[in-house]
Amino acid sequence: TPREIGDYALEHQLDWVEDSSNLKTHYTRNFIRHKVLPLIEEQFPQALTAITATAQKTAEAALLYQEMVTLRLKKGVKTENGIEKIAIAQWKNLVPRQTLIWEWIKRFGFTEGQIGEVEKLLDASNGKYIHSQTHRLLHNRGWLLMIPVAIAEASLQIVDSLPAQLMLPNGGILEIGKEEPFKSEKMPLKFSQQEARVDAAILRLPLLLRPAKPGDYFYPFGMQKKKKVARLLIDLKLSMAEKEQVYVLESDQRIVWVVGYRMDDRFKITAGTQQVVKCGVRFTEAK
Repeated sequence: TPREIGDYALEHQLDWVEDSSNLKTHYTRNFIRHKVLPLIEEQFPQALTAITATAQKTAEAALLYQEMVTLRLKKGVKTENGIEKIAIAQWKNLVPRQTLIWEWIKRFGFTEGQIGEVEKLLDASNGKYIHSQTHRLLHNRGWLLMIPVAIAEASLQIVDSLPAQLMLPNGGILEIGKEEPFKSEKMPLKFSQQEARVDAAILRLPLLLRPAKPGDYFYPFGMQKKKKVARLLIDLKLSMAEKEQVYVLESDQRIVWVVGYRMDDRFKITAGTQQVVKCGVRFTEAK
């Protein structure tokens, strides 16, 4: 305490400088120190001893709390390529969930008021997200992904509305048009690698543009059986460098288009189609 420090200095003949602000009671800490505590001590002589003991116990309890939080987060949070993620099914059953959510998200610039938004995100549809100034928290295929903005902008793009333009790693521009009325006489008779025309009624926003990854599969246009995207790229005899630049356009956890290569048969135009969304790749310079 200040009193004990002063007694120690006097006993050892030490000089000290008193900060003048310590005597001004318009500061809350000084008001409590100079006005409130003396009154409490006057009425309850052992109060300060009890308060000090309680403060020590509270500090120890805080250490135990932090150790437990660190342990729980270590078990529940995985990290891949700079992106932290949690399994939604697992976190839905966590207790105390709100506390752990807060301890996780506060490190990434989110506010305490966004805890409820994170809980809603656990039950949201694929592609929904909330954000802070530095991170985007995205619901994607059973996971919540904590993605730094720089990574999100570079590798994962979200389309909330149409029309939209997105940059591809190979320098191309992916253009996704508005819904247009479908005219049967304009129905494409063959597939084009650089263009995909899909049934707007099947498409669900938001759309995700992301790198292809192991395990991805789709139903190639004109086929009724699914095929791994990796197998398609092998069949196309793409080099490793070319494979690393392959992106997919995803709607509600289903691949719409292996961009620039093959669209998914489930989104194709049929005789019953009423509205069409056109997706195409163009290059500002010769590829």
